[in-house]
Amino acid sequence: MNFHPKDYILNIKGWHTRKKIVVIHSDDWGSIRMPSLSVREKLQSCSDVRFNNAYTKYDTLASAEDLEILFESLSSVKDQFGKSAVLTANSLIANPDFEKIKENDFQTYHYEHFSKTFKRYNNEKALTLWKEGLNDGIFVPQYHGREHVNPVLWLEMLRENHSGVREAFDHGTFGLSFRNLKYDQWNLQRAWDVLAPDSEEEIKNSITDGLKMFKAYFGFKSLSAIAPNYTWSNSQEMLLKKHGVISIQGILRQRIVNGSEKPYSYKRRYTSNNKNSKHYLAYQRRNIFFEPSQGKVNDIVNKALSRMKISFQMGKPAIISSHRVNFIGGLSKNNRDKNIVMFRELLKKAIKRWPDIEFMSAADLAKEMNDD
Repeated sequence: MNFHPKDYILNIKGWHTRKKIVVIHSDDWGSIRMPSLSVREKLQSCSDVRFNNAYTKYDTLASAEDLEILFESLSSVKDQFGKSAVLTANSLIANPDFEKIKENDFQTYHYEHFSKTFKRYNNEKALTLWKEGLNDGIFVPQYHGREHVNPVLWLEMLRENHSGVREAFDHGTFGLSFRNLKYDQWNLQRAWDVLAPDSEEEIKNSITDGLKMFKAYFGFKSLSAIAPNYTWSNSQEMLLKKHGVISIQGILRQRIVNGSEKPYSYKRRYTSNNKNSKHYLAYQRRNIFFEPSQGKVNDIVNKALSRMKISFQMGKPAIISSHRVNFIGGLSKNNRDKNIVMFRELLKKAIKRWPDIEFMSAADLAKEMNDD
């Protein structure tokens, strides 16, 4: 399979290793998306809700069955040290408390611990499996934020009675794509965005609060973090560093928050330990994309393997992006089942082609880069 020279060039800068490291970054664990098929059907009549993406069609809380199938696939392969494949479950530790927010007439934001969300959805067995997966070293939570909604922008749209945002709220959800928001660049999923005036301190408090909640629940600090929708500021990155995060995950471009008066700016980021930088955390750039739910890539397994080959040739870890939506069957078992077959194929072909692979979590890679 032929690739453009840029696929090699983008792996030149930054940190290098002789090891064939494979890391799987998976976002959105713990967050509500589409609560049920019946809610999805009701929202389809709302003209201000978009139904043109995989998250609206397929993404919801992972069930125990989803996790059992995923864990079986991860355990089906072993690296040169006998370690199973490991999925880094980038997790949201809270969801909005819809009842309290409505009681306050959308003036004040309230949230509930994600374990309470799982209980409301009669999905507590899934959280038990989270702990089993963590104990087995195949499902390792890391920090994705307190919640996957920007509370300031969201409440403003609710107070203004935006038809799509309010309809979604009334059905217990927020994580959708909407038409006709107040400003074109608004995206309610960008939880750390400070486009709204005077929102910076509230967002920073949510980041700190979420990190503390993460440690209290899981019993350890998150060594890596991933900003919702790859949008964060340099000061927020320093805040993560202050609270013990040593590495941040992302894609090639960081969308930088500049406040309400300016458009976004962008910075290219490469996998790097940034040992000589006072301003940036070590960075883990996703260089392989296994996102079959998006339906945009043909022959996705072989394309992922080809990018893995480039990563190893260029002395870089193979960092695979694969969001939770790819492993979820609650809204479409067919979506989950066909994706998990391809996922298992990718893992097995990778081990066969490179028997000296070493599976790591994002936290493992953060320590590896920090110690180098």
